[in-house]
This record gives sequence, C-alpha cells and structure tokens, in this order.
Amino acid sequence: MAVMRWKSCSCASAQAVLDARAIYLPSLASGESQARGAKPGDGEQSKPTNKGATLVDLYDPLTMPPELVKAHQALDKAVDAAYGMKNFASEAACVAFLFERYQSLTVKI
Repeated sequence: MAVMRWKSCSCASAQAVLDARAIYLPSLASGESQARGAKPGDGEQSKPTNKGATLVDLYDPLTMPPELVKAHQALDKAVDAAYGMKNFASEAACVAFLFERYQSLTVKI
C-alpha cells in the first residue's frame, strides 16, 4: 500500500513540474488540436500564456519561475521520501545515490 501512495504522490509531483513548465514552453498542442479539427480560438488558445521560453530560460537559477521552483521542491520531497534519503552533503551526493540505486536495479544478474 505504501508503494501505491508513493506512486500517486510522485506522479502528481512530476505532473506538477510538467504543468508548471507548460505555462512557459511552446508546445505542439495548438497544431495537434487543429489536426483534430479544432479551430484557432477554441479551448487552450484562449488562455493567457507566457509561451516562448526554452528549458535553458526556465532552469536559470536566477530567473526560474516561482511555480516551477515550488513544483520541483515538492517532487524532490517525494523522491527523498520514496528512497528514504536525508541530509545529503550536496546535490551531487544525492544524484550519485540515485544513480547508484538505478544501476543496482538495472544490472543484469
């Protein structure tokens, strides 16, 4: 049951990151909706957006949008809880732990 709660929490956290990025990143959504028969001005195109940023723009530590920072903080907490990670000396130590964990799960027996 704990695994299901983690999956739900981590999936929701990951989706929040994608949703925050979608506010700023250009997407193919308008082209896809037009291909399905939607007309310009239907649905999403009437919503205000700040499209036009790149991933480089979004992940600049000095200008990262607050909603993206908040979404990543929530995702970090979900990942930390899932792996029982606490108090790493640095982000590099945390990433090393995650890669070691990944490697241990993917090594052929």
